[in-house]
Amino acid sequence: VGSEAKRAGMEVESFQAWSHVAKVNRIEIDALVDGFKELNLRADEFVVTGKGSAAEAFGRLGYGAKDLAEKLKDPDRLMMEIMSKLEGMDKAAQIRIADEIFGGTGGERFVELLGRGQGALQATIDEAYSTGAVLDKELVAKADEIDRAFAALQSRVAGFGKRVHCNHRPSPRPQASAPRHR
Repeated sequence: VGSEAKRAGMEVESFQAWSHVAKVNRIEIDALVDGFKELNLRADEFVVTGKGSAAEAFGRLGYGAKDLAEKLKDPDRLMMEIMSKLEGMDKAAQIRIADEIFGGTGGERFVELLGRGQGALQATIDEAYSTGAVLDKELVAKADEIDRAFAALQSRVAGFGKRVHCNHRPSPRPQASAPRHR
């Protein structure tokens, strides 16, 4: 969870909430991660250069570079705001803008979420927190640490097993003698 959140450029708690939204809506976690990652990349490009593949899309949503730079500090909130703005547009505009901001697969999947409505998305995120689907970042960090330690232990045990197997060669079986004819 921690690694995926970092790849997406999000805080662990927000990432888990959006993961819940993805699961409920049968969206692959990779599409979710890619969508948020592309949002961060394309927004940063627009903020730094004032240009880029999503410059027109951000402008169409009413974002200037300075405003977007501030909003990019909270990708979760920015995503909800973008989804809210897209909700009021026609389907063709939704598809085009989502593709430019979130990339191909991420854009397609986020357009699917628009059909549920921004209110339903927020309700699903709230549900993630209220049902315990979102763990605090300290607990996630501890779980990541335990996972790394367990993986290291598995590697050591596997290595030991291979050494034991290689060092223990079974003795050849005695050949059965052919029956004698009298």
